[in-house]
Amino acid sequence: MMCFLNWLYTVLNRMGINFANFVLDKNERIKAQKYCYLLNKFLNLPINGAFSLYINGPYNSKLADILYEITRCNNLSTVHLDSNVENIINIIINIFPYNKENVVNELEIFTTYDFLCNNYPNLTDSQRMSELFQLKGHLTGYSEFISNLNQIEQAFI
Repeated sequence: MMCFLNWLYTVLNRMGINFANFVLDKNERIKAQKYCYLLNKFLNLPINGAFSLYINGPYNSKLADILYEITRCNNLSTVHLDSNVENIINIIINIFPYNKENVVNELEIFTTYDFLCNNYPNLTDSQRMSELFQLKGHLTGYSEFISNLNQIEQAFI
Protein backbone atom coordinates (compact mmCIF):
# COMPACT_ATOMS: atom_id res chain seq x y z
CA MET A 1 0.00 0.00 0.00
CA MET A 2 2.83 2.43 0.81
CA CYS A 3 4.18 2.07 -2.75
CA PHE A 4 0.79 3.03 -4.18
CA LEU A 5 0.51 5.97 -1.77
CA ASN A 6 3.94 7.23 -2.88
CA TRP A 7 2.97 6.77 -6.51
CA LEU A 8 -0.40 8.53 -6.16
CA TYR A 9 1.18 11.30 -4.09
CA THR A 10 3.76 11.81 -6.86
CA VAL A 11 1.18 11.81 -9.64
CA LEU A 12 -1.23 14.18 -7.91
CA ASN A 13 1.61 16.53 -6.91
CA ARG A 14 2.70 16.56 -10.53
CA MET A 15 -0.88 17.49 -11.45
CA GLY A 16 -0.86 20.39 -8.98
CA ILE A 17 -2.69 18.97 -5.96
CA ASN A 18 -1.43 20.55 -2.76
CA PHE A 19 -1.95 18.08 0.06
CA ALA A 20 -1.11 20.77 2.63
CA ASN A 21 -4.43 22.43 1.70
CA PHE A 22 -6.36 19.22 1.07
CA VAL A 23 -8.24 18.89 4.36
CA LEU A 24 -9.39 22.51 4.55
CA ASP A 25 -10.07 23.16 0.86
CA LYS A 26 -13.12 21.48 -0.67
CA ASN A 27 -12.01 22.43 -4.19
CA GLU A 28 -8.68 20.68 -3.62
CA ARG A 29 -10.53 17.50 -2.61
CA ILE A 30 -12.86 17.72 -5.62
CA LYS A 31 -9.93 18.23 -8.02
CA ALA A 32 -8.08 15.26 -6.53
CA GLN A 33 -11.15 13.01 -6.88
CA LYS A 34 -11.77 14.11 -10.47
CA TYR A 35 -8.12 13.81 -11.49
CA CYS A 36 -8.12 10.29 -10.04
CA TYR A 37 -11.33 9.51 -11.92
CA LEU A 38 -9.58 10.54 -15.14
CA LEU A 39 -6.39 8.66 -14.24
CA ASN A 40 -8.53 5.58 -13.63
CA LYS A 41 -9.81 5.76 -17.23
CA PHE A 42 -6.26 5.13 -18.43
CA LEU A 43 -4.64 3.18 -15.64
CA ASN A 44 -7.33 1.25 -13.76
CA LEU A 45 -6.07 2.36 -10.35
CA PRO A 46 -5.95 -0.29 -7.60
CA ILE A 47 -8.72 1.26 -5.53
CA ASN A 48 -11.46 -0.77 -3.91
CA GLY A 49 -14.99 0.39 -4.47
CA ALA A 50 -16.40 2.15 -7.46
CA PHE A 51 -17.18 5.67 -8.48
CA SER A 52 -20.80 6.68 -8.15
CA LEU A 53 -22.55 9.94 -8.87
CA TYR A 54 -22.55 12.28 -5.93
CA ILE A 55 -23.08 15.99 -5.33
CA ASN A 56 -19.95 17.12 -7.20
CA GLY A 57 -19.90 14.36 -9.80
CA PRO A 58 -18.27 10.92 -9.65
CA TYR A 59 -17.02 10.11 -6.15
CA ASN A 60 -15.35 7.08 -4.62
CA SER A 61 -15.37 6.88 -0.81
CA LYS A 62 -12.49 4.38 -0.77
CA LEU A 63 -10.44 6.83 -2.83
CA ALA A 64 -11.33 9.58 -0.35
CA ASP A 65 -9.90 7.39 2.42
CA ILE A 66 -6.68 6.94 0.42
CA LEU A 67 -6.39 10.68 -0.25
CA TYR A 68 -6.85 11.49 3.44
CA GLU A 69 -4.25 8.82 4.25
CA ILE A 70 -1.80 10.66 2.01
CA THR A 71 -2.38 13.84 4.04
CA ARG A 72 -1.65 11.95 7.27
CA CYS A 73 1.56 10.28 6.09
CA ASN A 74 4.70 12.15 7.00
CA ASN A 75 7.10 9.79 5.26
CA LEU A 76 5.83 9.82 1.67
CA SER A 77 8.35 10.44 -1.04
CA THR A 78 8.08 11.05 -4.73
CA VAL A 79 8.84 8.22 -7.10
CA HIS A 80 9.93 7.99 -10.71
CA LEU A 81 7.01 7.99 -13.15
CA ASP A 82 7.34 6.14 -16.42
CA SER A 83 6.75 7.96 -19.70
CA ASN A 84 3.29 6.42 -20.16
CA VAL A 85 2.10 7.90 -16.85
CA GLU A 86 3.77 11.24 -17.67
CA ASN A 87 1.93 11.29 -21.01
CA ILE A 88 -1.40 10.61 -19.30
CA ILE A 89 -0.74 13.35 -16.75
CA ASN A 90 0.07 15.76 -19.58
CA ILE A 91 -3.16 14.93 -21.44
CA ILE A 92 -5.21 15.57 -18.31
CA ILE A 93 -3.50 18.77 -17.20
CA ASN A 94 -3.48 20.19 -20.73
CA ILE A 95 -7.27 19.87 -20.84
CA PHE A 96 -7.87 20.60 -17.15
CA PRO A 97 -4.95 22.73 -15.86
CA TYR A 98 -4.84 22.85 -12.08
CA ASN A 99 -4.69 26.62 -11.85
CA LYS A 100 -7.31 27.43 -14.51
CA GLU A 101 -10.17 29.50 -13.19
CA ASN A 102 -13.28 27.32 -12.78
CA VAL A 103 -11.39 24.08 -13.44
CA VAL A 104 -13.31 22.46 -10.57
CA ASN A 105 -16.62 23.14 -12.34
CA GLU A 106 -15.27 21.92 -15.67
CA LEU A 107 -13.95 18.75 -14.06
CA GLU A 108 -17.29 18.22 -12.35
CA ILE A 109 -19.22 18.65 -15.61
CA PHE A 110 -16.87 16.53 -17.71
CA THR A 111 -16.50 13.64 -15.26
CA THR A 112 -20.28 13.55 -14.76
CA TYR A 113 -20.74 13.45 -18.53
CA ASP A 114 -18.10 10.74 -18.85
CA PHE A 115 -19.72 8.76 -16.03
CA LEU A 116 -23.06 8.93 -17.84
CA CYS A 117 -21.41 7.82 -21.11
CA ASN A 118 -19.72 4.85 -19.48
CA ASN A 119 -22.47 3.72 -17.13
CA TYR A 120 -25.55 4.43 -19.24
CA PRO A 121 -24.46 3.50 -22.78
CA ASN A 122 -28.05 3.13 -23.99
CA LEU A 123 -28.80 6.82 -23.48
CA THR A 124 -28.89 8.88 -26.64
CA ASP A 125 -26.73 12.01 -26.82
CA SER A 126 -29.85 14.07 -26.24
CA GLN A 127 -30.87 12.02 -23.19
CA ARG A 128 -27.33 12.18 -21.82
CA MET A 129 -27.25 15.97 -22.17
CA SER A 130 -30.68 16.28 -20.60
CA GLU A 131 -29.51 14.19 -17.64
CA LEU A 132 -26.33 16.25 -17.39
CA PHE A 133 -28.33 19.50 -17.25
CA GLN A 134 -30.63 18.00 -14.66
CA LEU A 135 -27.66 16.98 -12.49
CA LYS A 136 -25.48 20.04 -13.12
CA GLY A 137 -28.02 22.75 -13.95
CA HIS A 138 -26.60 24.88 -11.14
CA LEU A 139 -23.42 25.32 -13.17
CA THR A 140 -24.65 28.01 -15.52
CA GLY A 141 -22.36 29.79 -17.93
CA TYR A 142 -20.68 26.66 -19.28
CA SER A 143 -22.65 26.20 -22.51
CA GLU A 144 -19.55 26.54 -24.72
CA PHE A 145 -17.66 24.01 -22.58
CA ILE A 146 -20.64 21.65 -22.60
CA SER A 147 -20.97 21.92 -26.38
CA ASN A 148 -17.38 20.59 -26.61
CA LEU A 149 -17.82 17.58 -24.30
CA ASN A 150 -17.77 15.06 -27.15
CA GLN A 151 -14.48 16.50 -28.42
CA ILE A 152 -12.96 16.43 -24.94
CA GLU A 153 -14.16 12.85 -24.50
CA GLN A 154 -12.27 11.88 -27.69
CA ALA A 155 -9.02 13.10 -26.11
CA PHE A 156 -9.46 10.44 -23.42
CA ILE A 157 -10.10 7.53 -25.78
